[in-house]
Amino acid sequence: MFNLPMNLEQVTTNQQFDQIYMPLEKYNTGKQDGEQICTFYFIRHGESTANAKKQNAGATLDVDLTDEGVDQAKIAGSYLAERVSNFSAVYCSKLKRTHQTKEAINETWKEATKTSLPEQIIREEFNEKHYGGLELTQKPKNAEAAKEIEEAKAKKQSDKSKPKPFHERYVYKAISDQESIQDVYNRVTNALNEIAPNHLGKNVLVVTHFALMRAVMESSVAFSENPRDLDSHQISIANTGILVLESDGKQCHPKAINGIVFKSL
Repeated sequence: MFNLPMNLEQVTTNQQFDQIYMPLEKYNTGKQDGEQICTFYFIRHGESTANAKKQNAGATLDVDLTDEGVDQAKIAGSYLAERVSNFSAVYCSKLKRTHQTKEAINETWKEATKTSLPEQIIREEFNEKHYGGLELTQKPKNAEAAKEIEEAKAKKQSDKSKPKPFHERYVYKAISDQESIQDVYNRVTNALNEIAPNHLGKNVLVVTHFALMRAVMESSVAFSENPRDLDSHQISIANTGILVLESDGKQCHPKAINGIVFKSL
């Protein structure tokens, strides 16, 4: 889908990161009808029961929000209502933790704006990254698959001290049946390019997941007009953290964040 960028300048400091993603409080949220830009607000779901247990639910473990997760989403609804005039559409993944987050956001959004958010539209392109045989719900199909999984877990520990450049991370799969960053970014951008032309001059809310947002964050920077290597392993996204991207229906442009932290090396 894209020409893979090589030998990019690495983002290593908070100052460099802040030049790419401004705080949402500084972002101009005002949009006019007819503008040739659609603004996407990606928000990570509230704390799930898997998050509370320090588990990676992935794409196949369909868990609920905790009470804390519901409260986080309600706070996010109030926060968004203070900064965004309206959303012309709301998208969720197929997983219920995003649906529950949207409903809690809508509760405080409605209190603040006296209007409800649009009904959610389910798009599987916004599902969490699929980790294949490493998903908690998956069992090895055979001895060969079990061996591949154990080797991948061991390699993950050794790789922590040897970070890969973007062009290697982008296509890397720890095991053969999991999604790469490229797989995730391609499905997300295909959806955004389809959605954006119908919402030019509008705001669209996407309730989604941690690994998906990290993949979008680093990939949109690598393929931007000023490409750089932003290693997503240095990005921490809190539950209900927000990522803002602008799209003309052809390309995503990184803009702003809230509840997302860059951890310099």
